Amino acid sequence: MGEFKGYCKCGDGIEKVYKYSCLMAIVDSIVPTLKYVQDNILPEDIYKEDGYGVVIKPHVSVLYGFHDDKVDIDILKELISNYKTFVININKLSCFENEEFDVLKFEVSSDSLTGLNKDCRDTFEHTLQFPYNPHITIAYLKKGTAKKYESIISSLSIDVFKMVYSRVDGSNIKFNL
Repeated sequence: MGEFKGYCKCGDGIEKVYKYSCLMAIVDSIVPTLKYVQDNILPEDIYKEDGYGVVIKPHVSVLYGFHDDKVDIDILKELISNYKTFVININKLSCFENEEFDVLKFEVSSDSLTGLNKDCRDTFEHTLQFPYNPHITIAYLKKGTAKKYESIISSLSIDVFKMVYSRVDGSNIKFNL
């Protein structure tokens, strides 16, 4: 299987300087469930082009689109400190479809995630590419194949203990909650 080795699939490749920075909630506790779902995906359904495939470091993007040169890390750290360990609810499996491939994902909800996203948007210069739709990517699949996997699991909840700010140069700054 192809493996996505970074935290944030930003832009059209992994090994590159990203256009924007990204704040992510690290959700290591989902790994056993993530692996279970991935183990049920047929190998021939996995989209393996350009570093896509299955995700090995799951996360929820809090905000992608930070203008890195405008972010004061101390202010970001202060914003994050307002959110202690919090729960993310996994509501169901679903997919995004685009012209090249499908994205199988866990749909998630969390008042803390939504609040932190709003705080970051209100505080820092950023460029939004899409409305906020919190999710955990599971795998990139060949076009038209993801929907058959949407019933593999039902809902569950996980705790978040860590955040990572991924800079445009690919370096990461880690925060504990």
